[in-house]
Amino acid sequence: MNKKTLVLDLDGTLLKNDKSISEYTAHILQQFSQIGNIIIATGRSIYRIGKYTSQFQTVGSVNNNGGAVYKGNELLSKYDINPNKIKDLVHKIQSLGETEVSIWYPTTNLCTNPQYARPEGPTYYSTLEDFDTHEIQKITVFTKEREGMLNINYHDYDCKLLLNAHELDFFAIMNEHVTKKQGLMDLLDALKINPEDCIAFGDDFNDIDILELCGKGIVVANAPDAIKEHADEICLSNEEDGVAHWIEENLL
Repeated sequence: MNKKTLVLDLDGTLLKNDKSISEYTAHILQQFSQIGNIIIATGRSIYRIGKYTSQFQTVGSVNNNGGAVYKGNELLSKYDINPNKIKDLVHKIQSLGETEVSIWYPTTNLCTNPQYARPEGPTYYSTLEDFDTHEIQKITVFTKEREGMLNINYHDYDCKLLLNAHELDFFAIMNEHVTKKQGLMDLLDALKINPEDCIAFGDDFNDIDILELCGKGIVVANAPDAIKEHADEICLSNEEDGVAHWIEENLL
């Protein structure tokens, strides 16, 4: 029997609603890492997952929804937003009305809400009137202007819009070729792991393609029905440590 590989989404799946990981879940993942591989597949940047992955061993991560892929700590592949078009896109979004916009570089981000900025970083305040347009892997937006966001032709900017199943006012914008699936395929190819030997866990629209790519796709109970339709199995919710319970009951 081939070694199993877990592909784990973080927010809404592995993490509790307060963005914490329980001692029980960390313990189960530590145990599993002795017999299998763990990959993180998340919308978060690499520098925003360390406090979780320091608690168990991983072989790599798919970050920014596939915008950056790491084998261990080594950057394996990345898909940036077109630097010649991103400024026009950001300004168009800001023209919609009240918006909170963040742009994400490999190790830092700029945000129009000063509440989240820190003098020491990695989040810095900016009006985004002017900014470095290179190596941007993701734009995130909080806004009530949902119709305006949906009406933008992102293809004109070589981008695509990702919706959030839990927060209707939250949007992510990526290079139009970016998916968690493509990022995961890049990593699995480098690790010489067959997708059929993988078990994916998720809760949101951006997880659907990895749920379908892997040999088994498991959705947490707190996910919307539209996501559960793509599951081979449903486990307990993120608040109930559903991922860890499934692993303990089926793999340990």
